[in-house]
Amino acid sequence: PVGCNDTFEQSLGPVEKFADLRFNDIASSEAARHKLGTAMESVGSGEALKASITDVEMDLKGEGGTPLSGFFDWSVGLVSAALSNILDKSAHYEGGRGLILMGEPCSEQTVRQRAKDSETADFIQNAPIPLQSTDCKGVIQWANLAMLDMMEYTQDEYVGRHCSDFAPDDQKDLMSEMAKAVHCGKKIKEVPVCFYRKNGGIVPLLLDTNVSYSEDGRFHHTRCFFRDDTGRRVREARAEALVDEMDRSLSLLDNFMSNALHFVRTPCNVMTQALDAARGQLDSTNLKAILHVNHSNPVISEAAKAAILESKLMLDVTVGQLSDLTRTLDDVSDLQRFEQGAELRPVINDVELLPLCHSVMAECALRCHDGVECVLDIGEGKATLPTDPKQLRRVLHHLLANAAMWTRQGSVHLSVTHDVYPNGAPRCVFNVTDTGVGIAGNIDVVGKYRQPQSMGKAPKGGSELSQKYLASVQQARDRQVEAAGSLSNAKGVGLGLLLSYNITNALGGELCFSSEPGNTKFSFSLPY
Repeated sequence: PVGCNDTFEQSLGPVEKFADLRFNDIASSEAARHKLGTAMESVGSGEALKASITDVEMDLKGEGGTPLSGFFDWSVGLVSAALSNILDKSAHYEGGRGLILMGEPCSEQTVRQRAKDSETADFIQNAPIPLQSTDCKGVIQWANLAMLDMMEYTQDEYVGRHCSDFAPDDQKDLMSEMAKAVHCGKKIKEVPVCFYRKNGGIVPLLLDTNVSYSEDGRFHHTRCFFRDDTGRRVREARAEALVDEMDRSLSLLDNFMSNALHFVRTPCNVMTQALDAARGQLDSTNLKAILHVNHSNPVISEAAKAAILESKLMLDVTVGQLSDLTRTLDDVSDLQRFEQGAELRPVINDVELLPLCHSVMAECALRCHDGVECVLDIGEGKATLPTDPKQLRRVLHHLLANAAMWTRQGSVHLSVTHDVYPNGAPRCVFNVTDTGVGIAGNIDVVGKYRQPQSMGKAPKGGSELSQKYLASVQQARDRQVEAAGSLSNAKGVGLGLLLSYNITNALGGELCFSSEPGNTKFSFSLPY
């Protein structure tokens, strides 16, 4: 130093104190000396016209010569040639002019705030998440290191260019729409975008952005946060591949089921026809012919008569079981179509309610346990209902079969009443009620679509052979019921309720359920 003002001497001491030192040697720390020296060299060598250094810690002169330290902001510049000659010719650098330094003391609060600001700036600049800001026109103003590393550009190569320069052609419109949305004050959240890297590769990203406004409400800059979207896209692609593979597998399974059902149903129909034909050979005409031939021997006639009756009984039960099997195959086939999204198209006809209900109740009576009463109650009103008779019969069959299976004593009750919807339209209400075990608690049985499989009940009488055959059928049914103490333990295939639910919806109604021990009720309404 070759000259200073009074304030300098009051703060740092007389200039003679530093006669043998470079000015930057006055700084308290090595880092501060290096920072100040670099600035002075930069200006003195002509690389820069001026330089500024903040928060330089300097050794101060306290009262009574007490050593203190303080922080200064220094500005370094070149002095004019005339002023340099006045101060001292030794202040000249070779080929240059002298330097003038102007310092301003910093308060401790300012230093602490600058330290916090520096820490925040470092946090953002070195954050692992790519960040950048743009102006109102979409020109990039700043980008942190993670953003530059991801895009493989340097700061000079990236900053100052428009965002659309890095977007593929098919995303230009998207960038324009987002810019409009941001200008309207909207926030952009998790929008998938793609940017070109410097090497030509495309990086998929998720963009979140909003706007920073100045105090007077003007657009200042955007805050853009990016996340690599590669992982999400890979997961979506894998999920899509799994869905495609599942669809393919289900399609193969559906084809297999269709073929399997066809190959099982066909021989069942053939056997049913064959058994019906055999039963026809044992009708009353043939029976009379056999008895006429053996009228001379009453013992043979009675034996022949008993054998024919037992054979007819066995054929009846066998045909009944085949009919149940065929019905189950039809149910499986229809449920398969429902699962595939097919819609049932009812064939609407005027159905006589009394004959149809009598028929299904007669079938129910054959399935009921001994002592269980079957009750049919048809209220006053229209005798016919415009609906699909085949599908209505299937629904009632399944509901009554379900009631018969779970009712050990008491009754199974089918009631048909005539009522109106809340809008006043007429409707026909079907209720199937039983006094079986029921279900305690609020359990949605219709939602579970669980329904036990019913089997035919064995008639009594006949020879030992027919009794053993019929007893085997009865035992199979009884084992199924005894193994299920409640509906949750049922061993059925679970087709009836699901099928009834879908058919009821197709007919314009909805299957409802309520239950408690000793009182279970299924109901649905169909429009007139």
